[in-house]
Amino acid sequence: MKNSKTEKEKIRKKNLIILKYATNECYTQVVDLRNYRDKNFKLDLENRVWSFKEEENIPIGNSSNPPGRGCGRYGIIGVYDKTKIEHLNSMVHNAREFTESPGLDLDD
Repeated sequence: MKNSKTEKEKIRKKNLIILKYATNECYTQVVDLRNYRDKNFKLDLENRVWSFKEEENIPIGNSSNPPGRGCGRYGIIGVYDKTKIEHLNSMVHNAREFTESPGLDLDD
């Protein structure tokens, strides 16, 4: 019998989604990983990490580093398992953080 607390849950490629910048870079888009093609993207299921361009070995469920605020960005923000609520929560927050405009302060 397997002990779920000591074994890593298997990551399944069919459950992975990508949060990326949309064609209009001020917005984000969610795509099924199985339909995503980019020579700069690498996925390592065994080590549970992904890479895009110079951003390497980012754990699945986490985002890359924000490139700065505003529009004009390209690529992947994060890779998430759509069956895990904590991954979806991170994805929602990352989408907002990565598309905030500079100088937009809602607290004023």
